[in-house]
This record gives sequence, structure tokens and C-alpha cells, in this order.
Amino acid sequence: MNFDHHFFNKILKDSGVRFDKDELATILFRKKSELFFRDKLSYLIEQEILKGGKSNKFIVTPEWNPRMWDPLSGNSKVDIAILREKENTKIYPQHHFVPHTLIEIKNAFSPFILGYGATDNIWKYRNGGGLIKDIADMRELFSKQPSINNFHAILAINCLQKSRLDKYQYIVSDMGNFNTLNKMMEDYNEDNKAILEDVKQKLYDTAVTLNASNISFVTINGGIAYENEMDILYMILSF
Repeated sequence: MNFDHHFFNKILKDSGVRFDKDELATILFRKKSELFFRDKLSYLIEQEILKGGKSNKFIVTPEWNPRMWDPLSGNSKVDIAILREKENTKIYPQHHFVPHTLIEIKNAFSPFILGYGATDNIWKYRNGGGLIKDIADMRELFSKQPSINNFHAILAINCLQKSRLDKYQYIVSDMGNFNTLNKMMEDYNEDNKAILEDVKQKLYDTAVTLNASNISFVTINGGIAYENEMDILYMILSF
């Protein structure tokens, strides 16, 4: 199987119908949703592999630790790795499967991307993390481990369609995130199309500098949660 840009575009375009009605909005509306997104994406990849009749050749593993394959790989774990049954017995002699495709993911709300109240940004955190570091770490693994075929970064942006209602402010969000979303909605006059376009442009302006082989965006509707409808904007970077 070819786990290329087209493969992940298809999975993300179809992801809206792979959730129960309003499930995606309910989960992503809350904080700490990235691990759920990672595990759900792992499951969707596994289902595609099963449909392709290759379930005995590939394994999907969340939070893959490259040091188990190469002690010199450093401390960074990879959000999702697709491992392939190995053909060359001389490499990684203690393993039956070798790394084939690497995927890093991030999840954020639209105000964070557009700079509302955020001292960090999704690309580079103050503590040294962020998507740029994730991509650099995967690029280094790609250069050192010959079995790796490609790597991708996937960003899911939660784009609520209107301001949050006051009665939910202590239930689903801390005060900072609650207020910044409503400030953004006020500035944009709740123009969801303009918000989506500005989020895309802001992300693309940085993404285009990272020498990706492909960059694309996919938008799906995540349903309704807490009396608010949510669009999910995916950005896929392939290398």
C-alpha cells in the first residue's frame, strides 16, 4: 500500500461519516482532545489497511518509540507510525516489523491559529515544541532509517460557527479560551467563511516554507455540541 498524500486526504475527507452524529464536535469542543484524535486516526488507517487486504503486512501503532529500533534516535516519540513487515533480515534483527510511514498530529481552535490571546503558536512553542520541531524530528529519522518511506503532519483546527454561550464557559473550556473565541467572533462578525479562509492562509504562509512535497486542506462538518456547530479544517503536509 502507498501511504501517500492522497491516502490521508481520502481518510480525512471521509472522517465525518466515520463518527456518530455530533460525536466529533462534542469531543473536539473539549480540552485535551488530541489523544482521542490520534487514536481515532490510527483506527481509520487500520480500517483502510484491512480494506486493502494488507492487514498482515502493516501495523499501525500510536506513540511509536524509535529508540526501540535504534538507540541513537533521540528522545522524541512519533504520534503515529505505520510499521511494515520486514523483508531484509539484516536490519533491525530483533524486530519483525520496521518503520514505514510516520505521522505527527496537532489539534487547536481557530482563535489560537489567528493569534487571539496566544503567546505560543502551533508552529513553534515557547518550550521548544510545536509542529516545526515535530517535522524536523521526523525528517531526521527519515534520513537515518532506510526503511522509512515517507512522513506527514496533520493539523485539525476546530472552527466553531458562533460565539460560545455564557452558561457553558466553566464546563467545556477555561476562561482564556472561552473569551478569545468570543472576541474573534465579534471581530469577524461571526463570518465563518472569512475565518476559515484566514486560518488557511495563516497556516499556508508558514507551511510553504517547510519544503513539503504536498500541502492540502480538507474541511468537514463535525456536528453540533453545546448548542454550537463546528467545522473541522484539516491541513495535511506530506514529505
